[in-house]
Amino acid sequence: MRIALVIHSKTGNTLSVAEKAKESLLKRGHEVTIFPLSPLNPDASKVSEVKLSSMPEVKGFDALILGAPVWGFQLSPVMQYFINNTVMPPSMAVYVFVTQYFPFAFLGGNNAIRGYEKLLSVKKQKAKKAYVIGWSNQKKREKSIGFFLTDLPSFLP
Repeated sequence: MRIALVIHSKTGNTLSVAEKAKESLLKRGHEVTIFPLSPLNPDASKVSEVKLSSMPEVKGFDALILGAPVWGFQLSPVMQYFINNTVMPPSMAVYVFVTQYFPFAFLGGNNAIRGYEKLLSVKKQKAKKAYVIGWSNQKKREKSIGFFLTDLPSFLP
C-alpha cells in the first residue's frame, strides 16, 4: 500500500512521530513517503496568512496520514491550509493525529481533531481513525506513540 504522511511540525515533535510511523509501516511492507509542510511564514496564526513553499500532491496514494500540532487549542493553520487547498480522492483512506503539549486530549487535542473532521467533511472525506498525543509527560507520550504505532496498521485497508 502507498501511504502519504503529510506533516506540519514547527518544533520537530510531530515530525518525530511521523518518522516513527514511517519506520513501523515500512516494516509491515508499505511504501511510505513523508511530506513536511514548509510554510513561508512559520508564525502565521491565521489560515489566510499561510503560504507554503510547495504543495504536496497526494493523488496516487492509497492512504493519507495527516499530522499536525495543536496551536491555541485548534488544529494548526498550516494543516488547515493544506486540507483546504488539496484534492483528496474519495477512495483514499485518511487518518489523522495531533501532538499537543498538554497531557489531556480535552485541552486542545479533541478540538483539533474536530477541526480535522470539519475540514475533511467539506472534501467528502472522514478520518477513519484519530489520535491525540500529549507531549508534557514522557511516559504517557511514549505510551500514546506506541499505541498509535500498533493501532494504526490494524485500520489500514
